[in-house]
Amino acid sequence: MYPRGPVTGAARAVHFFLWQMEQRIRRATPASFAPGHGRILVDRDGMQENHEGACMDDGMPVAHRATPLTRHFAAAFFFVHVAFPIFCGAAIYSMWRSKTLLVFTWYRWADFYTPIMSLRSHVSGVRHLVPGPILYSLPDALWVYSFTAFIQYLWAKQPRGYGKTLWPLLPVALASGAEVGQFFAMVPGTFDPVDLLAYVVAWKAASISVNASIAKSGRRTAEGYIAREI
Repeated sequence: MYPRGPVTGAARAVHFFLWQMEQRIRRATPASFAPGHGRILVDRDGMQENHEGACMDDGMPVAHRATPLTRHFAAAFFFVHVAFPIFCGAAIYSMWRSKTLLVFTWYRWADFYTPIMSLRSHVSGVRHLVPGPILYSLPDALWVYSFTAFIQYLWAKQPRGYGKTLWPLLPVALASGAEVGQFFAMVPGTFDPVDLLAYVVAWKAASISVNASIAKSGRRTAEGYIAREI
């Protein structure tokens, strides 16, 4: 059980929305199973291992290669929890934030500046309807979410230790440190406590999402193999 509170509640709401999207992607693109020999076992983290001596048709042990189901989970997870938040944050920056931001320099370099300006002109009329926290706090919070989810996924199979505990704190520490630096005029920008709250919520939501997604994937994978054996 997670401790209750407004931050955890908001984080769990974000996780529920993204988890629903992840499940829709998985159902829309079912994985195909490669033929193999031996009984395939699934550990509690959803990673597939083979019985001793079991090999695929190409002679490579199952435990030494990613199976289609594992690749499917990784692709869905990366899209929903890493790529999609970055895309949403970039879209907010591109459509409604100041053109003096660094991202517009990148658009000029990539020759995307003209189409982006065209899109801005079409959505500029609704800018006044976008709440301030979404306009100014959400993009950086989405970056924290994406970065945290990516690091959490990389460390998911590692044993418990300082690295597994401290590395996922890096995104929220960097973002919060920059915000505190703005308070002391050490970093350009304007300090906003709402930004700090958004970073913490995003970090908590990413932590909940990774743990829940891997656990649910492991249970569904195990159930799928049991059904195949029956």
